[in-house]
Amino acid sequence: MEVTAHSPQLLEFRKLIVELLFTERNHVCAVCVSSGHCELQALAQKLGVNHVTLPYLHIKCATDGSHRRFVADHNRCVLCARCMRVCDEIEGAHTWDITGRGISARMITDLESPGEIRKPAPVAAKCISICPVGALVEKGKAVSEMTKPNFLPYLLQMRGGHNDGESTDCDALA
Repeated sequence: MEVTAHSPQLLEFRKLIVELLFTERNHVCAVCVSSGHCELQALAQKLGVNHVTLPYLHIKCATDGSHRRFVADHNRCVLCARCMRVCDEIEGAHTWDITGRGISARMITDLESPGEIRKPAPVAAKCISICPVGALVEKGKAVSEMTKPNFLPYLLQMRGGHNDGESTDCDALA
């Protein structure tokens, strides 16, 4: 089998996907508090996406501040499901989930039980800190104060692999 990971056509597809992410929700980098700390913005710069040619959808999603420990801005969420996977696979909490389909899909916590989270604050903080676009923010902290942990060495160790310091594509993504 021959797998092509880099080609001009794949680069154009990647640019289109990033452009579609920008058009679906509210990602105006000039006024975003995550500007400079956003993986979507960094990826767009890396791929050369400096403007959007597709029409914006202008979806108005609610910002959920009802929880004691965090605020979820559904206008920024790109549904990468990182928060869900970290809480489930790393922490064993399964606090987050996705509801809805297509354009109405969004992240929910504790089956949409407003105001409460089952797990203590440190678990929630780990799940929140992995958000690549700042859609999840701990109350009382700015996006730039939240650190993104590097879970790759831990995952490799738990899956029986090893990380001997050599750079791989997975290291670049983590």
